[in-house]
Amino acid sequence: MSETREKLEGTETSYGTCKYCGQVHHLETTGQCSEEQLNDWATGMCSCAGAKMEKKRHTSEEKAKDNIEKLFRENYPETADLLRQAVSPVVRSLIAGITIDTGHGIKGKVTLTGKGNVKVEQSVSKKTSLEA
Repeated sequence: MSETREKLEGTETSYGTCKYCGQVHHLETTGQCSEEQLNDWATGMCSCAGAKMEKKRHTSEEKAKDNIEKLFRENYPETADLLRQAVSPVVRSLIAGITIDTGHGIKGKVTLTGKGNVKVEQSVSKKTSLEA
């Protein structure tokens, strides 16, 4: 019981403002937080449309980065790094997508689908030709 009390005594009440709707949220912190951090946390707690959209974007980014790791990290770490850097601009619609050619017949691609999902794609190009 005293351990819980000490934990509560070490916190202080702070307030953060949602970046989208301006709603103020009550936060318990250690007092070591910047205004920007408080506002980020308040935005994360908010249920307004803008905050919900940001949460969805963040979740999409994290899932896309995980998928990039699964598809590329082991064999093509440099490609994985480049694709991971492109995820945020794709999710925010700053770029339509990115395609990276590994030079080994493998291409990596990150795009935004019509439904707003992030598509991570690995394609293998195999060409066969015969001449007579």
